[in-house]
Amino acid sequence: MVTAERDYWGGWLRPQIGFQFTHIDVSDYTGDEIDGAIMQPTRLLTDLQAGNLRGFEGGWDNALKLGLTFDTRDFEPDPSAGVMLQAVGRISSEILGSAFDYQQITLTARGFHNLLGQTGRLILAGRLTYVMQFGDVPFYAAPIIPFTDVDTTGLGGHTTLRGFVSHRFVGDAEMYANAELRWSFADTILWKQHLRFMLVPFVDTGRVFDSIRDTTLQDWKFDGGIGLRLAWNLSTIVSFDYARSGEGSLFYMELGHQF
Repeated sequence: MVTAERDYWGGWLRPQIGFQFTHIDVSDYTGDEIDGAIMQPTRLLTDLQAGNLRGFEGGWDNALKLGLTFDTRDFEPDPSAGVMLQAVGRISSEILGSAFDYQQITLTARGFHNLLGQTGRLILAGRLTYVMQFGDVPFYAAPIIPFTDVDTTGLGGHTTLRGFVSHRFVGDAEMYANAELRWSFADTILWKQHLRFMLVPFVDTGRVFDSIRDTTLQDWKFDGGIGLRLAWNLSTIVSFDYARSGEGSLFYMELGHQF
């Protein structure tokens, strides 16, 4: 992946263009002998035989990425005010040497507000994201959610719905929302390092759809939980998140806020 981004208006407006070159190899275990047992047809093979699968042969998956970001956040690693609006398109085409022609689009908005003003730090943070894909999407590309920095995959996992396993929900249209209350309850200097501790209750919700016209606010999945964040010298954020949903609970240790 090679990308170029240009800042305008002090970084408020950032257009981006990038190119991605990927080769996919697909292996199917059907017929393999393991400890004397013969593997029966896999779901991958049966979906192919039923006509429900594209991309079984693998191949090149090259794409053009175009993005536009409007960003007024006061401090990107740990914002206390501002918004970030972003539109990103990922275009895979036979013209670029790809095996399939398809397009993926992400529209996302993030907002941050300090509820205590100058008297303390209690940040209400929210994000809303809508994802669309069109064309002959191969199964290995269907989970991709393009962003200008790092792409994520499917609904489920730390980057989207924390109470569900990674890639739990995938569809031609996807929508999800996250809300966090980031309370900085303690600061200290330890060995000349500035440490700030945050308690972060959160809730996530989202759903996938067979198409854009099927988008609805009904039957969304929900999860919630609590997080502990450590801001080390302001810009390095270490996150510990525990989330629960109707399908179980998960614990994460990551670098950076979820958004």
